[in-house]
Amino acid sequence: MMNSKFLMCLLLGVASASLLSGQKITTEKFPVQYTLLPLSPLNPAFTTFSVNVHSGGSSLANLGLTPTSLANLIKFQGFKKVSGTSGHFRVNVQVGYLSIGKETTENTVKTTKHKDGTETKTTYYYRRTSFAIPVSYRVTDFEGKLIKEGSVSSQTTGKVISSKQFASYSALNTYWQDNRNNLIYGEAKKFVTKQVKSIQSLLSNSYDYRKITYEKDELEVPGKKVDGYEAFNKAYETVKKAFENMRPNEPIKDLITAVQPTLDFWLGTMDKYPMGNKKTEKMRHACLMNLATVYFWLEDLEQSEKYANECLQISWKDGRPKRLLKQVEEVKKKFAINKINTRHIDRDLANAEPPSNSTDDEVPVFEETGNMATMEGYIINEKGDTLVGDFIVNTEEQMELNFGPEGNVVFTCEVDGEAEKNTLDPTTIKAFQIKERNFMILSFTPGNKGNKEAGNHLMECIYDTDRIKVFKFYPYDNKLGDVKMEYAFQKTSEEVPISTSSTQFLLFKKGMAKYFADCPDLAELAGEGEFENEEDSLIQAARIFAEVCE
Repeated sequence: MMNSKFLMCLLLGVASASLLSGQKITTEKFPVQYTLLPLSPLNPAFTTFSVNVHSGGSSLANLGLTPTSLANLIKFQGFKKVSGTSGHFRVNVQVGYLSIGKETTENTVKTTKHKDGTETKTTYYYRRTSFAIPVSYRVTDFEGKLIKEGSVSSQTTGKVISSKQFASYSALNTYWQDNRNNLIYGEAKKFVTKQVKSIQSLLSNSYDYRKITYEKDELEVPGKKVDGYEAFNKAYETVKKAFENMRPNEPIKDLITAVQPTLDFWLGTMDKYPMGNKKTEKMRHACLMNLATVYFWLEDLEQSEKYANECLQISWKDGRPKRLLKQVEEVKKKFAINKINTRHIDRDLANAEPPSNSTDDEVPVFEETGNMATMEGYIINEKGDTLVGDFIVNTEEQMELNFGPEGNVVFTCEVDGEAEKNTLDPTTIKAFQIKERNFMILSFTPGNKGNKEAGNHLMECIYDTDRIKVFKFYPYDNKLGDVKMEYAFQKTSEEVPISTSSTQFLLFKKGMAKYFADCPDLAELAGEGEFENEEDSLIQAARIFAEVCE
């Protein structure tokens, strides 16, 4: 037989649970519309604006963008946009040149576990690079006076991008050669668009009168099984129906009249649920929170603040009243800044006209035309002087470095107050550095096209250790015709770099095996065809020689 004390406790527990469930409170949504007031309001007489986007040469076109497409991203609801003339305030956006960073090949090892307990490790390779595009803005009034200016990106706030991953160097290189430009340009296009949109958001918060039409707030209603549900639900429906007629640009006088009976209901009902009664305090909280919420949207901020603070005296769900009190403070500040006491204003722009006495803005000057990547660096001239300046790379047709009078790379600097340009002629310089990339003039015999004459050539050191270096050769004037970039090894014991495209490497596997004969394990890998005559594979061979071979 069940113990009588246990049965009594069980019945008390059920009764307690029933009581708690009887206080269940839910929330129901209702619509609100209003005008979001600006944080830094402009002259009240300003009713028009204009937007201009400036860039160097065809840099935007190469990204699939136009000044017009970017200018269309800048919008204000509280002002009329005018084109072909200057508005009361003007937004000028400057998009600088695309700057490409150093490319590196990275790898990651993934382990696959098989059913028999064995594991297979696969190395996947991918290419990484970075780019930067300065984007800035300047806001002036129709008299040319500065209102605001700033930068949303610079040459030092670029973006790193990575390619897909491949299980072999050759597959990665094939993909990169075919997709490099599209990948970089595509990411750069998204980057510029995002930066201009950030300008739009920043300026809109500062100056615009945005119409908010899709927001919702909540009222507290007891559960259907709770005594009083019908009256609370009727009050909610009354508020919802009244607020459906709210508009951001129309006064709320009629709205106040429509919901006044509901406010009276909550005020009269609240006293039925006194403070300190744990059984009913949730119902009191519902009355107080609903009053605070509706008074907030009726713009009676003092009453809203009063009832929200009373909500906090009930130890139940203090998150909503705390958030509402923060909203009240924010709206009070905006009322003071804008010198008004309502978020329901009508800015009639039908007859808005730009000022007739405007001053033209100064158009920014871009030093180069075309799509230019600007990169910091220096050169060491034949006298041994180090000249610091910028390398301007025209990437309109190609993004690879192409040196020479007809190439796409020019070094610019200032000497004795005068601007100088240098096309990096090997006969006039000793070395130069573009960002982290090191170039030098070395005695070298190119192997392509059977060139047998040694000369001083542009070489980039792409791998550097005490035991071995790997170079990339760049033809300068290409007098021999169709001489392409190639690679070279130089061990410490060798006086000059040796081209991997020379006769010595004509049969590449055998040539590699013979070249690394002083490291049997590496020579064996080379003889088995482990390496290819391309950058990353050659660097891999050099790393094994430098780090593994004795």
